[in-house]
Amino acid sequence: MITLALADDHTLFRKSMAALLELVGDFQVVFQAANGKELITYLEQSAGPDLVLLDVSMPIMNGPETCRWIQQNRSDCKVIALSMLRIETIIISMLRSGARAYLLKDAEPDELIRVLREVHQNGFSHNELVPKPEIPVTDKAIPNFSDQELVFMRWACTDKSHKEIAAILHLSPRTIDGYRDSLFKKLGVNSRVGIVLFALRNGIIPL
Repeated sequence: MITLALADDHTLFRKSMAALLELVGDFQVVFQAANGKELITYLEQSAGPDLVLLDVSMPIMNGPETCRWIQQNRSDCKVIALSMLRIETIIISMLRSGARAYLLKDAEPDELIRVLREVHQNGFSHNELVPKPEIPVTDKAIPNFSDQELVFMRWACTDKSHKEIAAILHLSPRTIDGYRDSLFKKLGVNSRVGIVLFALRNGIIPL
């Protein structure tokens, strides 16, 4: 049995999600919270759960703040971020905070179940928002990058836009785009999130 906790400030959505998961058979929802603070209070007093479905936008304590606390204090609980937003900087923020997957709230139930099972079994799950780099995730791959590409990779893992990164590095936006496109090709991805995922998995940036 895979145990889960849900944190979402929309009560109807949260309860509907819990009811859906309970019907599957191999999931048990052990706690529901309306915000991150409620969830943390539960986690401080409980040995479980295996997985946490965590809304990104909540009052009192939001998704990234809660996810960082879980990563630092209860890393045995794997977090799946849940949101209506498909904004790259928000996805990056959740991945940097320790989320193992990022799922949209309008996903099909079968997709939700697949992601939960993959995170429980493998530690991570990939989809169109969090693509899997084609290059093997090993330290041996890192020396293939130029110093300039590694610098850009680290900045790509922040909330700065490409234009802002260009200004900080005193480079033209076209040069920054060139580094981005080169990394896309080397990693076999087509989004900034794919670059961030590789950097996180290889320790190029810390969680």
